[in-house]
Amino acid sequence: MLGGMNAYHYAPNPLTWVDPWGLKGEEGTEVLALPAPKNSEPWMPGAPLISEPGPKGGMMIEMAMSPGQTRPGGWATTDNIPNVNYVRNELAVTPEFKPEVGTVQKFLIPEGVQIQRGTVGPQTFEGTVYAGGGSQVQILNYSDRAKLIPIGEPRPIN
Repeated sequence: MLGGMNAYHYAPNPLTWVDPWGLKGEEGTEVLALPAPKNSEPWMPGAPLISEPGPKGGMMIEMAMSPGQTRPGGWATTDNIPNVNYVRNELAVTPEFKPEVGTVQKFLIPEGVQIQRGTVGPQTFEGTVYAGGGSQVQILNYSDRAKLIPIGEPRPIN
């Protein structure tokens, strides 16, 4: 920030206002986000939920991928994903979250990446209940998704 006499020209209140994106404090610079899906508690009620850094040597996971998806998402499983039915039911991935599933990609979560792991909770979408019950791993920090190491080629599932 260049020096000057009027700090309020940049920040409306320099004691409380933070500008992480380098935007000027003007109307219309709000960051827009999609609303969170309703009724989407991802974890099984009453089941243990563990938050920890990835273990020494890393952790192998599988991730259901949409056709054309090249980057990892934030959710995976330590289970073997045999088919789309497993993704929909045991992993409770509704069409709202992922309209199509075409492949499974194995990844290594490097040691130290912050994760949560637990049991998939049930989801409901358009009157259909997706039971859950599979294992679930969440990569907590968005930037850590880029640290996941793909293992082999994606394998198609039906």
